[in-house]
Amino acid sequence: MELDFISFSVDTVDPELYEKTRKGSNYEKVMANIKRFLDLKAKRKAQFPVVQVSSVKTAPHKPGMDDFIQFWKPKVDRVRIYIEHSAGEHPGSIETELPEFPKRLPCHKVFQDLVILWDGEVAICNHDWTREKDQLIGNVSTQSIATVWSSSYYQELREMHLTGHVEKEQLCVHCDHWKTFYIPDGLLGQLHTREEG
Repeated sequence: MELDFISFSVDTVDPELYEKTRKGSNYEKVMANIKRFLDLKAKRKAQFPVVQVSSVKTAPHKPGMDDFIQFWKPKVDRVRIYIEHSAGEHPGSIETELPEFPKRLPCHKVFQDLVILWDGEVAICNHDWTREKDQLIGNVSTQSIATVWSSSYYQELREMHLTGHVEKEQLCVHCDHWKTFYIPDGLLGQLHTREEG
């Protein structure tokens, strides 16, 4: 199984703000790890994986957003700025008004994305940060990515999305993000690519 896309959530290039908003993390270590990853990709002269670095446009991050974009744009393939989400304290809910749909359609994330947390635990998507220990999906420290990706849990989750019955997965019940795959452009926020010049 080949990796074709990877995204690093960094949020800011201000070390003090980074450590304030991403408590328990280490700015210098994160930056060194991303640099090493980019160096390895360059050494291989590989087109893939496409590398993205992202930020969420929250009040503390807004003042440094231009600096963030300018710093990363020459280094990675994509810089993604997400709108603030999790309205009403529910992961995946979006404050921006989205169109109504006559029925629930499948979220593409369960077919395309695999999110790995700092300790190797696997989450459904980037909105899945409140998962309890008794609801764990898998851990890539002890299992291969392919094993987790093709697990019975993922097969059942995909079937839920295909049939529009997501009630058994509480994360998905109140999530609005699936709608972004069915609107023109399919993009909320901003996307900057190295090719823009």
